[in-house]
Amino acid sequence: YNFYVPAVRTSDSIVSCSDTYIRELAEEDRYSDGVSNLMNLERLKSFGITIGMDYSLHNPAATEKETTNPVKYPFSANEKELETNSNLLDYKTGKAMNKSYLQEILGAKVPDKETAFNKTVGAKQYGFLENDPNALVSTFITRYDPQQKGVDIVIKAAEKLLEEEKDAQIILAGPDFSKDYALINNISQFYAGSDTVLIPSRFAPFELVQLQGMRMGAIPIASNAGGLAEIIVDPREGRDEEILGFKTEKSLFLTDDPYKSYCDTIKRALDIYRNEPATWDKMLLNGLRYKRSWDLPAQKYLETVFNPKNY
Repeated sequence: YNFYVPAVRTSDSIVSCSDTYIRELAEEDRYSDGVSNLMNLERLKSFGITIGMDYSLHNPAATEKETTNPVKYPFSANEKELETNSNLLDYKTGKAMNKSYLQEILGAKVPDKETAFNKTVGAKQYGFLENDPNALVSTFITRYDPQQKGVDIVIKAAEKLLEEEKDAQIILAGPDFSKDYALINNISQFYAGSDTVLIPSRFAPFELVQLQGMRMGAIPIASNAGGLAEIIVDPREGRDEEILGFKTEKSLFLTDDPYKSYCDTIKRALDIYRNEPATWDKMLLNGLRYKRSWDLPAQKYLETVFNPKNY
């Protein structure tokens, strides 16, 4: 018995956190558990509203008094902030120093030799980083859901990438199941010290991690699906003032070889990182300055989902 069917039929509205995902549900059975025809019939009451983020909580310029997730070396790309706050670093210096700090706290000498526990990050550590300012540091932080989040995809892509590229570093982090699913301490610090954030989701109504990563100067490398496709503009798609990250050719859910597709996308990012510093810097700045707060989504909810005129 499929509870999804009566839920769709009897509800007053169907809401997803991206319009792209609503469309995918209606176009592809693999997304909608075999009921894409039903989703097509119910399109009139379906709403895709891309969600927002609390930019005060995730803020690379915030101090310990202003956020629960401060970074080691606060930085900003806002010229007015830099002029009025002498404690802030410019974004290039801040990213470089936070990267070095991340490599330091994930170095071989940090974890306890017997327990492998790293007190600084609050998790066990298997594998280490070298302090290399030229390495492309990529971070993948998620719950370990093998179906949606693409954990298997990123592991296989990482294995292939690290065999072929000497100056790539990949961090895989997830929940500690022995501690009520507690994640590592201060996710913001990981993104502030990373060049990219990895998002290999097979399907993605929306992923806040893309906004969190960009806010901390980590460029997303993502599956071309759902809200990821809706937000991220790839260098192959837009002008310099629009580009925000890298996307696979199509959704990894619909790709015959998702491992190769994702690895190739990381390699494309690595190529621009090495050979097109101006493009990389523009993408980094675009992400740091990108804003999608809750104001616009909240207004859309009021105008659509909570408006009786729609029914």
